[in-house]
Amino acid sequence: MLVQSKFVPGVAEAWGLVLSAYQKFGRYLPFARYGCADSDEEPGLKDAVPIEHMVNAGLAIDGLFGKQDDRLGIGATWSRPIDDSLDDQGALDMYYRFQLTPRFAITPTLHLIFDPVRNPDEDQVLVWGIRSRFAF
Repeated sequence: MLVQSKFVPGVAEAWGLVLSAYQKFGRYLPFARYGCADSDEEPGLKDAVPIEHMVNAGLAIDGLFGKQDDRLGIGATWSRPIDDSLDDQGALDMYYRFQLTPRFAITPTLHLIFDPVRNPDEDQVLVWGIRSRFAF
């Protein structure tokens, strides 16, 4: 019996759970997360999620370089894939939020992924990006 996603044809259904904890201490914001997921392992369907367990921890620091609303964030992640034939995935992440106006911020990001589950032929993948936030 094939159990197909109602949203994406050809992809198995899945469930997941994430627990997050963080506490601000002055300008420092340490955080930790744990996540787990499970997807149907039906023949002929692609797994909806590649990761079974994930642990993430890091620190955000506000007010660097005299800019009260700017924020630097760093973190590390370990993930175990659902597919036992793949290596565990690791990642280092960093971002810097530039608060340009009270309602607009730009955030460049950098991610170094070790043994990427979605690209098992690579040892490391470097991903960079930029996002923006407009609050209204």
